[in-house]
Amino acid sequence: SARVLKLERGEAHVAIRTPTENEAPDNVVQPFRTFRVGLFAARSYLEVHGAPQTHKDLARHAFDAPGDVETAHSSRNYWRWLEDITPTPNVVFRSTDMSCVEQAISAGVGIGFMPLDPPKAEHLVHLKVDDKDEDRYAQLNLVTHVDLHRTPRVQALLEILKAETPALS
Repeated sequence: SARVLKLERGEAHVAIRTPTENEAPDNVVQPFRTFRVGLFAARSYLEVHGAPQTHKDLARHAFDAPGDVETAHSSRNYWRWLEDITPTPNVVFRSTDMSCVEQAISAGVGIGFMPLDPPKAEHLVHLKVDDKDEDRYAQLNLVTHVDLHRTPRVQALLEILKAETPALS
């Protein structure tokens, strides 16, 4: 679920989350995977609106974003980067389901961040603004409640996740 489940209430025993500044103090947080994200747009979007060439150009473009405004900006450093460049990004589509955000980008609704791997469809363009623009990184953490962290079933699941989940690049 994209909803942040309350581990202290037993809604889940293990969560995979992006880092957040307001993580509950009684949660055990372990880095899990880091992956690269970049700005993408559909060729159809770029044909109508043009491709941003500089950071300043981003202010005139529409964006597709994950979650609500608070979640997107507090837990995703790449959205904070965008907000630093474009103080009020023109977000035209939001969803707590990242696959919906990726579908909106793919449909040409706006520009948005997507993981660089796996490779994207040919109709999507990886935007490099100002040529020197670097891709951003996103972190995923494994989060457990301190009361359940050392239980055999939680430890078994954590071991499986760490061993069997492919590393993201």
